[in-house]
Amino acid sequence: MMNEDIMAELYFLLHSFGMGVLIMILYDVLRIFRKLVAHSVFALALEDLIYWLMCGICIFLMLYKENNGSIRWFAVAGVVCGMLLYNGTISTYVTEGISRVLKFILQIFGKVFKVLLWPLKKVLGVVKKLEKNAENKGKKVMGFHKKQLKKVLKTVKIVISRH
Repeated sequence: MMNEDIMAELYFLLHSFGMGVLIMILYDVLRIFRKLVAHSVFALALEDLIYWLMCGICIFLMLYKENNGSIRWFAVAGVVCGMLLYNGTISTYVTEGISRVLKFILQIFGKVFKVLLWPLKKVLGVVKKLEKNAENKGKKVMGFHKKQLKKVLKTVKIVISRH
């Protein structure tokens, strides 16, 4: 039978390993999001900065809770090993598979929305044409009234200049 202290250390190591796997799973969520939505270099850097700060806080909280905040190098090694193992084995398959499924679902939704919104698009096209026709007629009417006002103004100036 193993000593309780050794078992506690082993559980701590396994928890560290699991934390490393969890960190990479969450990073895969970020990778999938990046495959679905285009990002600028600044947005990528900001996302990474926030992500890794949050990971650092989570690791610190794990060390604080389970080891009174003291850094144990085997715990850090456990986190790194968990990250490397997950990233080196199934990470690529997970991100590629989920990205493809989500892209397919988004394409289907896009086509469904396109079909559903087709009548609205037609109505908006008709409204746009009516608006343009009304604008053109309004310009003609305004031009006519502008000419009439110029004539009236000219007549008033002539009348005033005679007196």
